[in-house]
Amino acid sequence: MANWCEGTFRARGTKENIKKFLVEGLEPISRFNVTEEIKREIEDYDNNFDVKYTHENQEVDSLYIPYSKRNFVELGYGMISAYKIRNSDDFIFAKKFKGAWSIDFDAIKKIATEYKIDIRVNGYECGMEFEQLYEVDREGTIKCDSFIQYSNYIWECPMPLLGG
Repeated sequence: MANWCEGTFRARGTKENIKKFLVEGLEPISRFNVTEEIKREIEDYDNNFDVKYTHENQEVDSLYIPYSKRNFVELGYGMISAYKIRNSDDFIFAKKFKGAWSIDFDAIKKIATEYKIDIRVNGYECGMEFEQLYEVDREGTIKCDSFIQYSNYIWECPMPLLGG
């Protein structure tokens, strides 16, 4: 059984690119292990939009990050809301992240360039007592690649109860 690295997954980009990523780029996982019958519904507003994932009126639990070794975006209420960034044309969303053992950097970089979005993933793993932060822009340039191994994890780490 894997230790879980948990934290946040954030993506930023044009409204069209964020929508495309949320509808086509993440693979919904239902508790029934059925992915082909999962509906994706978009409710669009001026400064935000919601993408809801359902299977036979049941909310989807999580979204698999393609190309990764068991990295997921966790859903609350079966949906993701994206918001327009003030004084920008970009939209942004943030959700819980969960990865088996660690953040899969290669997968994150691949989807960032494929969908032309900036991605920032922060993860904590209390079993192995480390923190990871990875950020890549829409051109594939790595903005941050940080790994912190704490000497006193419970005291020094900002989120010591996540992961494990």
